[in-house]
Amino acid sequence: MRIIVPAADLAQICKLCDAGADDIYIGFFDEMWSKKFGVFSELNRMSSFGAKANFASELVSEAIFITHSKGRKLYITLNSPAYSLAEIQTVLELIDRYQMWACDGFIVSDISMIALTGRGYHIKLSTMAGAYNDKIVSFYKKMGVHDIILPRDVTIDAMERIVNKHSDVNFEAFLMRNGCRYSDSNCLAFHDRKY
Repeated sequence: MRIIVPAADLAQICKLCDAGADDIYIGFFDEMWSKKFGVFSELNRMSSFGAKANFASELVSEAIFITHSKGRKLYITLNSPAYSLAEIQTVLELIDRYQMWACDGFIVSDISMIALTGRGYHIKLSTMAGAYNDKIVSFYKKMGVHDIILPRDVTIDAMERIVNKHSDVNFEAFLMRNGCRYSDSNCLAFHDRKY
């Protein structure tokens, strides 16, 4: 079993790798994004928390370098509930500007972001994509996704049924964090204590 954990700063990456994490995932925030799309449009599910939960975009390439120097993989979350076409274009510009293409892949939720596979990026499907049964998994497989993080509210029995039907898919289970036990894929809450 591989252990993937979130990191919010460069020092955490070193500590988590030294503690035995196999993979790291990070979110990032960008001031230009907020100016362009407003504070309620998020790059990822936690981007409104800024540096408390994410990397400033200019630090992402350094995070990738440190993680790789530790022999680990780094994934970047792009798991907002939905993106407009203008937002998708801006995400692609940010990936190029900050050399995020050097990461090991992206954790995405919006099916439009699955198109990143066509650019050669490895995609993991977020819990927010709601892979609750084998039919939904079949749909995502047809779109080229072979790494799926099962929603945290799926029962063990349901996980077993899904995994047995799709032995060609790499599944991950996401342990509860931040005390939230609700369905990511059906949640439209804005995660920011300021509002």
